[in-house]
Amino acid sequence: ELVTRHTGPLAVAGTQFFRALERQLRLDRVSLPEFIAALGLDDEAEQRGLEVAEFEALVTRLLPEATAAQVEFVTALVDADDNQLITTQEIFTALQQAVHQGQRSEDASTLAALNRLSGALAKD
Repeated sequence: ELVTRHTGPLAVAGTQFFRALERQLRLDRVSLPEFIAALGLDDEAEQRGLEVAEFEALVTRLLPEATAAQVEFVTALVDADDNQLITTQEIFTALQQAVHQGQRSEDASTLAALNRLSGALAKD
């Protein structure tokens, strides 16, 4: 079963993360790869992906009020292969799943934000 099928406060954190990420990319006027590069990671980290601690720091930066459980949930949601490295492709795949789940939601603004982010990532 996909993690995205869960509901409740943890699942909401996933949606909140993608909305916050979309908002940050729009404000910074950058693509996801550019955003990750701007995190100040070394070249090797940019190529292999974010380590769990680096990704959790990103989640906490975008969702400062997130609980530890919510941060762990978002990390598990995105790190689909559970290899402890989060790539831009994994973020994109998790986003696509969130969009699919959001299509069954009545929250039009969330779906619109997810679709904008998905469209922007598809261009990268």
